[in-house]
Amino acid sequence: PALALLLDWREAEGCDKLGSLLERASISGDYRATVLLARMSKTPDCGFSEEAVEAAMFAVKERPEPLPF
Repeated sequence: PALALLLDWREAEGCDKLGSLLERASISGDYRATVLLARMSKTPDCGFSEEAVEAAMFAVKERPEPLPF
């Protein structure tokens, strides 16, 4: 699910799609999503609440990325 989130994020266009990905990041994202969430916090065009982005950032930082083979 965490990798699927990142792949969907790469294809996302528009604030509505990014908003749904923000919710998914809180639930299933892992540490790899921190860079994308940091970019989202610097995108004021969509009007995401700072608290929602910070909560998602906190959640993904708590989940490590998978180990390589």
